[in-house]
Amino acid sequence: MPPSSTAEIAEMMRAAADDRVRSSELLASLFAEEVVLSHDPSTASDARVDGRVLAEVVRNEAAAVARALPDAKHVAPEITVAGDRIRMRGGVSGTLPDGTDVAIATDTVFSIANGRIVALTSDMDASSAAAWGRLLEAGSATTR
Repeated sequence: MPPSSTAEIAEMMRAAADDRVRSSELLASLFAEEVVLSHDPSTASDARVDGRVLAEVVRNEAAAVARALPDAKHVAPEITVAGDRIRMRGGVSGTLPDGTDVAIATDTVFSIANGRIVALTSDMDASSAAAWGRLLEAGSATTR
C-alpha cells in the first residue's frame, strides 16, 4: 500500500537518506506506472517514462556511483515539502578511477499523486551535469 501523504513520503526519504542503496530502492518503489521525467535544462531523455524502467535506471545509477566513487562523500540531502511536491537538494563528491575529482550538486523535485511519484524534475548546473556524465561513464566502464 502506498504512503498516504506527501509528508509521509518525505519522512521516508529522510529516514533512508544516509543509506544510498536503501534510498534508491525507496525511490524505485514509489514511481507510478508512468512518470513525467524532465531536466532543467531539458535533455533528450525528457519524456513520459515507464515507472519500472525509471526504477531500474535509478538502481543502475546508484550502482554506477558506488563503483566510480568508492571514496564518495555525500552531502546530506535537504528535503522540503510544498503541497504535492518534495524537493531534495544534496550532492556527492569524490575521485573517479582516472584521478579526476568531481563535485556534483543535485536538486530534484518529485511530484506526488496518490502516494506515488508521478513526475521528477532534475535541475543541475552545467558543471554538475558534465561531472554526472563522467561519473556514470566511469561507473559503467568499471564493470566491463
